[in-house]
Amino acid sequence: MEEVRIRPLRAEIGLISLDALEQIVVEAGRLDIRVVSRKREYVLHRGIFFMLAVAYTNQSLASIGKYLNKDHATVIHANRTTPWTLAQFEDARLLFDKMHSRVRTIIEKVLDDKMHIEKNRLFDPTDYKNVYDRVDLLMIEIQELRTELAKDKIVEYDTAI
Repeated sequence: MEEVRIRPLRAEIGLISLDALEQIVVEAGRLDIRVVSRKREYVLHRGIFFMLAVAYTNQSLASIGKYLNKDHATVIHANRTTPWTLAQFEDARLLFDKMHSRVRTIIEKVLDDKMHIEKNRLFDPTDYKNVYDRVDLLMIEIQELRTELAKDKIVEYDTAI
């Protein structure tokens, strides 16, 4: 049983808010994660919220904890124990997969919208605001061009050696 780890790309971080994550967790689990309780289901839902928040937002641990009236140590503890819980219990894993797929859907929609806007906009060469985003786009474009060039290459081998 392998623990669950979330590894978002740099472009995916910061595209979803804590409010949206809370709404996803509450709707999927049908539990209010703000309820002060140590029951397994509440702890699991809060843990999943903390995992998703740490992975997909650019908020600090303290601000994520403060969002649910917890401290940063609770967020750290949840991020250490929740992956183990998800690996041990199939029902918890299915719940996490449901929530994570909803988060991924929202992020992919935002990225698609962002990509559409950036492809249709002329960049000012002195605008250094989104350098990392432009570098990521250029790297993707370079890879696509390499793939296209590789399709047209004909490799001949000399077998007379």
